[in-house]
Amino acid sequence: MSKYYYLVVVLLVLGALAGFYFYYSAAPKGQEAPVVEVAPVIPQAVQQGLPQTEVSGNNSVAVPSAPVIAPILGVPPSISVGENHIIEIIDNAFKPAFIQIKKGDSVTWINRMSASSWPASAVHPTHAVYPETGGCIASKFDACHSLKTGESWTFTFNEIGSWKYHDHISAGIVKPGTIEVSL
Repeated sequence: MSKYYYLVVVLLVLGALAGFYFYYSAAPKGQEAPVVEVAPVIPQAVQQGLPQTEVSGNNSVAVPSAPVIAPILGVPPSISVGENHIIEIIDNAFKPAFIQIKKGDSVTWINRMSASSWPASAVHPTHAVYPETGGCIASKFDACHSLKTGESWTFTFNEIGSWKYHDHISAGIVKPGTIEVSL
């Protein structure tokens, strides 16, 4: 083979290596590829609030537009998405110590103390007052670990009632709180 052939092969390999180098060195470090958000396609009748029509054989039935929108947004129409409420653990107290919420709402506890905190259902140490079972000790209303400073834990209340809670680590120091859940 001629030396020109070897020269062309070497130049091609060097060109490919240089291309890879510039391609990867030009990309910002530690960043992922941009995310492209795609808006859901909502039928024009739904956008205008008009009833949808389902055709079955020779019959057509008007269907309200609200149940059509919910699945598009990823929420089944029979499930309502609750609000989220914040309780801060600060100065050896839960702030606010008492809140009223709706069934399905969530509460997020944020530890603002310098010491760890472990929010859980009353009564210390069993955590068995809230009736939904399956937590690490008894009820699901239990963080199941201590929250370090700045750490948070969220719980969704699916049971109606007045639910007292406490700090499992500092039960005698941090004043207990109450969540009142209604329909």
